[in-house]
Amino acid sequence: MKRNFWWLCAIAVFSSVGLAQSQTPAGTTIQNQASARFIDSANQPRTTTSNEVLTVVQQIYGLSITPNGSAAVPGQTRTGLPGAPIYFSYTVTNTGNGTDTIRLTTPQGSTGTDGDSFDLASLSLVRDDNCDGTIDPGEPTLSGSPATVSLAMGASACVIVGG
Repeated sequence: MKRNFWWLCAIAVFSSVGLAQSQTPAGTTIQNQASARFIDSANQPRTTTSNEVLTVVQQIYGLSITPNGSAAVPGQTRTGLPGAPIYFSYTVTNTGNGTDTIRLTTPQGSTGTDGDSFDLASLSLVRDDNCDGTIDPGEPTLSGSPATVSLAMGASACVIVGG
């Protein structure tokens, strides 16, 4: 009977850990203790309690950028006159379970390797605070190499890439 008790304790601990990582913020401490009541071989009722287990939820990192695409099927296309700026709007979402700093870069493929024969000049990243897809006065240009955005668990930021 004791073997079954410890097996149930192990299942309870691992089940709690699995749930914690998918639904609980990083750094959260989970306490778990099991107890069992049974009748021993002398037909006496018994209760036993396991040691307390403390588990700290580790951070899981996750990121979503929309719209997304590939070289064959891009998420966005724009047409512009030579020398005129064009803008691409994106939403960056922290899908992890803790606050994270997201590094943003604007890589461009070499001529011919990504199916185009040009690259954008004067690239900029602007945080679109009202997420309307246009650069408004006072919206901050993200600087640094690479530029960064700090997002809490589940938070999003709208970003405009211009060139």
